[in-house]
Amino acid sequence: MVLEAPRRPLVLRELPEPEPGPGQVRDMNAPTLAALVREAGGEPAVEGILPDDRPVVEARLRQAQAASVLISFHATRGAAVNLYLPKARSTPLAQNAERLLLTAPQAQAALLKVYAGSPHRLAEALEKAFSALGIVVAKAEGPYALTDIPGAAVVLEVGTERLKDPKAREELAQAVAQAVQAYLEAP
Repeated sequence: MVLEAPRRPLVLRELPEPEPGPGQVRDMNAPTLAALVREAGGEPAVEGILPDDRPVVEARLRQAQAASVLISFHATRGAAVNLYLPKARSTPLAQNAERLLLTAPQAQAALLKVYAGSPHRLAEALEKAFSALGIVVAKAEGPYALTDIPGAAVVLEVGTERLKDPKAREELAQAVAQAVQAYLEAP
């Protein structure tokens, strides 16, 4: 018997400038990433700015908790690329996901990735994809908001210098999509 992992949304968040000023970038090709996710068989949920509105924040959190992969995109100054992983995981299944993925048969590993995920494996896939572009990624633990996300959740900060050029944005979007696909397809 073959078990298929249920399809879960990939949540992509746009950068916060609704109307960019001179030298600013509106988003990191969220539409391109969404198209690549669809092409790979996923269900993207491209979300805009998170307003300071409790019901909206709670709804977004519920959506994030249902995702097997969550990448929260943010802009930072300069040309840095920073990746943040959760320090700890709050659910017992998520706390043991890394160890369980090492020995789980493929069908069980696919289900485990949907319900518990592996931020470290997702980070490795992102680092590899960015490395192919010659980009060095700084990796750290934090923020606390990711500890309650059952799936593989990371925060990705990309320097605005890297986002100014449309070709560079497209390459970054392709790298992220490739990394997510590699993460989901890995045993």
